[in-house]
Amino acid sequence: MKTRLMPKRNGWRQRRLSPPGTIGVPNPQGGLTDGATGCYPTSMTVKPSVSLTDAQYTFALEMVAQGRYASVSAVLQQGLELLRNQAEAEELETAALRALLASRARETVMDAAAFEARIGAMIDERRRAFGPAS
Repeated sequence: MKTRLMPKRNGWRQRRLSPPGTIGVPNPQGGLTDGATGCYPTSMTVKPSVSLTDAQYTFALEMVAQGRYASVSAVLQQGLELLRNQAEAEELETAALRALLASRARETVMDAAAFEARIGAMIDERRRAFGPAS
């Protein structure tokens, strides 16, 4: 496996290189492979350049001015966390619905006559439980 020297605070250190074709591949522990360390830690700070509309930037500044967030960056981080949580919730909901559909597909289907008989039996049972109507 190849290695390369990388800058470090107190000098240089060797880092192993990932095999070709693995850069940018999703990693089960989170993040993407970077070709040097194997994956980006989820706690790593990245400073991307983003474009906001005037209204979005004004809103973010208002949140900071109100003291709700320490910086515009914190506002954006919270927004991304909310989006991530929403996406995860949607994935869980979709999985639950698929599981429900699969279980329903395995069940036997009742014909209309059997369904009406079952409902009639339920109604009769309730009437007996509550007594005769006055």
